[in-house]
Amino acid sequence: MTIDSSSTRTAGEPGILDFGPVVLIFTRDEKVIVQVKGESKHLTIHLGGRSGVLDAHLTDGGEHPSHRTLGGLRLTDLGAALEQAQPTLERILERLIRRTIRRVRFGWLRHQGLLAFRTWPSGPEGLYELGHRRGRRWRVDLDLVSRHFAGPLTRLEVEASTTVAYFLIRRGAVSDLPYGILFKLPFPDGSVHYCWVKTSRMLAEIEKLWIGYRPLVEKYLLTPDEVLSAIDATRVAQPDDTRTTASRG
Repeated sequence: MTIDSSSTRTAGEPGILDFGPVVLIFTRDEKVIVQVKGESKHLTIHLGGRSGVLDAHLTDGGEHPSHRTLGGLRLTDLGAALEQAQPTLERILERLIRRTIRRVRFGWLRHQGLLAFRTWPSGPEGLYELGHRRGRRWRVDLDLVSRHFAGPLTRLEVEASTTVAYFLIRRGAVSDLPYGILFKLPFPDGSVHYCWVKTSRMLAEIEKLWIGYRPLVEKYLLTPDEVLSAIDATRVAQPDDTRTTASRG
């Protein structure tokens, strides 16, 4: 897929984030495009626009071009779903925290072979520090990323840092995910308390949470045909818009 830099956003932040094998493109017309380098296919998430429908579709610009709508959700229905979930969500999140987060001593972590590493920088500006920007494009610098995550942190380094969260990696273990996450909680009297959550436990609890809310979410999801109908209805109401369905990404 060839990216026209003029189609990306023009204000402040870069319109193209190049993470090496994967590129994220943010366009002026409220699209987020996910492109794997070397692949003819790309995923487009449209954030509403005139139709008011958040939808996702897969486009293949290869030898046999195709465009497949995956599904969507009306933004008004998203608000309704959140409002319907709100009465129980606070109580469930509180229970999730109680079940997964535990107080811990830093020395115990070391004794268990759990080492603290920096997490990804917070906010866009923190992320941009791990790469270089040229015009509308930001490209990750793997050397900067390696230096950011290099080596475990000592307790003194953690206490001196203003960062609140850290990855926990088990010494000698190989995994796609961190073993857990460490939270540093400074108190007004100058003392520092630590809490941690085990990744596998957190994922298991989130899965239970999803099972409970899945019927509510699925009630509002649109099929591909319903997405296309909603978009077509918008075009009929606004005949000046001559774009085709394929122009959505």
